[in-house]
Amino acid sequence: MSSLNSPIFAQATPGGATPATPAPTPAPPTPPAQPSVEIPVSPAPTTPAATDTAVIVGTTPGQSVTSGTTVPAANPAAPQQKPQGLWESFGTMLPLLLVFFVFWFFFIRPQSKQHKEIARRQAQLKNGDQVLTSAGIYGKVVGIEDVRITLQVSEGTRIVFQRQAIVGFPDESKDDKGKK
Repeated sequence: MSSLNSPIFAQATPGGATPATPAPTPAPPTPPAQPSVEIPVSPAPTTPAATDTAVIVGTTPGQSVTSGTTVPAANPAAPQQKPQGLWESFGTMLPLLLVFFVFWFFFIRPQSKQHKEIARRQAQLKNGDQVLTSAGIYGKVVGIEDVRITLQVSEGTRIVFQRQAIVGFPDESKDDKGKK
């Protein structure tokens, strides 16, 4: 029953006394400043010349932002990034380009040259040439058709291969070693 006698629950007395008022509560602490955030606002369809405004969290009273703009964040400690130009972005890509060029120069280019040389020599095959096939078989060309080559690997043994199966020319490689 003592809780009913507290000033909050005080009732008017028949003698006209006024009830007691509670003690004022302290004001809540103010929240810290919030970074600003862009809030998209659609324009009013009735008046195209009117600009809609929205109050942004963290702005000062009375400050507003029009649609499509952004208020910068209130964090001065954040580093400012300047946009990179063409030369700065090229400088960051330079190591990657250099690796690609080295890879192309030492691996792709020599292999491409070797494939072109083999294709050229396959096209110039003639009877009597000594060749090496991709299967590792040495033989002498005894017959040439459009895409087929007949090789004699020993007396009385002939094998038919596709022209692309010829990958080496052992007679000329011996001559090349002697010339150098």
